[in-house]
Amino acid sequence: MRRVIDHQATVHTAGSATIVDQIDHATPLNSDQARELASALLVAAAEADGWAQR
Repeated sequence: MRRVIDHQATVHTAGSATIVDQIDHATPLNSDQARELASALLVAAAEADGWAQR
């Protein structure tokens, strides 16, 4: 699981090669947090791709 610093957003991959995000849309992200979230989503997508290829 990856968390965004100073925010409640989290991203993790499930065993079924799916990406689950938990983002409180009522709490805005600053630009650094948005970059961190984007990075976490890209890593999760790469993990899911790896599981799907197995």
